[in-house]
Amino acid sequence: MKNLTRPLFFAGIVLVVCLSPAVLSANNGIRSFNHDTNPALLSAGPRQVFELGGGGEFAFGNSYFSVSDILSETLVIDLDDIADSTPDRGGRAAFTSRGEGHAVFHLRRFGVGFGLYSTTDNLSRFTVDKDLVELFAQGNVLGERYSGSAEMVQRSFNKTGIYGSYQWRQFIFGVKVGAFVPLIWTDSNTKTSFSFETNADGTIRGSYAVEGDIYTSLGEDGLVGVGVHIDLGMIRPDERGIPRYGASITGIPILPARPGYAIENEGLSGTFETKGILDPLLDDDDPFTTTEDDGDIDTRTLESGDRPDIYLPIAVGGFYRFTVPFVDVVPSGQMIFGAYPRLNAGVAVEGNFFPLNILSIGVGHRDFLYETVLGIRAPFRAFELGLQFRSAAPEPLGAFTMRGLGAGMYLAVGW
Repeated sequence: MKNLTRPLFFAGIVLVVCLSPAVLSANNGIRSFNHDTNPALLSAGPRQVFELGGGGEFAFGNSYFSVSDILSETLVIDLDDIADSTPDRGGRAAFTSRGEGHAVFHLRRFGVGFGLYSTTDNLSRFTVDKDLVELFAQGNVLGERYSGSAEMVQRSFNKTGIYGSYQWRQFIFGVKVGAFVPLIWTDSNTKTSFSFETNADGTIRGSYAVEGDIYTSLGEDGLVGVGVHIDLGMIRPDERGIPRYGASITGIPILPARPGYAIENEGLSGTFETKGILDPLLDDDDPFTTTEDDGDIDTRTLESGDRPDIYLPIAVGGFYRFTVPFVDVVPSGQMIFGAYPRLNAGVAVEGNFFPLNILSIGVGHRDFLYETVLGIRAPFRAFELGLQFRSAAPEPLGAFTMRGLGAGMYLAVGW
């Protein structure tokens, strides 16, 4: 029993550190499904000859309401409490999702690999100024007009291309060359503006409009304005064939995407009138009566000179795997540059022998959400199935108080 004390002590320390909110990115370990962060990971895993894999994931969260609040039979809305708990940067709601598929082959005798991949990502975020939240909590003056805006981020895009790798000594170098297709891409100046006033009879009249540029490469003439980018990465497997450490740079531009269509903002504006909000909501009615709008959402074709140059953000990242008694600890980080710079960083912990290797946990920040993750997988050579369950939120502590949820599933077959 004495011989087990030290391993158990270190395992306990590892679990405590990994559950700390200061270390932050949750992923499903360092596997081929993570090739978006490092293309060389498509050569990782027990399927040394070929692998066919795919899956998807999503997560959403908000700054105030917990999942239990939303699902409860009675939803209590305390505007004063919401105003007090809203961060200075504003109240946020965010949604992210990703779908992925790949088919890769490796000729280990020659140290080369090749294949195809496709990923579709969605990043959505809506931020309401704290001043507006406080206005609702404190009330407004009759006859006085109020105006403001809320940030809106909507970026959906697809990346499809080819993969190649080469093994030199104990290192594997990977490259992906692919097309970049903006599906819905808001410029960094996009926002929702609003104005309203309360009349003496209690009627609230106002207007709203989406301002900014929204682009897409999908239109009536098919795909127009597809970009090209390159991802580069390196990994060093350990004696088990599992990646021990790696580094990458992704999103290197070759040709910018120049989407051929713009979504007309006029279809995303109008005026409204309401005599109250809570009572109609309780009666399952629409509290807002639209008194005027400017038509349906439509797209228009852009002339060549009007098309913007859109680039994927360049990202630099890396990871390192620490093997300790019972578990592997994998801190990772990726700095993403561009219009919305952010650090996706954190740690994942997974068992390093059967049956502990069917479980993993993680905490982290990824894109617009902080997450805590529990993963379960069937780690067989010819077949691997992974499931993930997440708690997510735009703020760190919210990920531990269930202000959002997420889930993911990945499947790979091969040999």
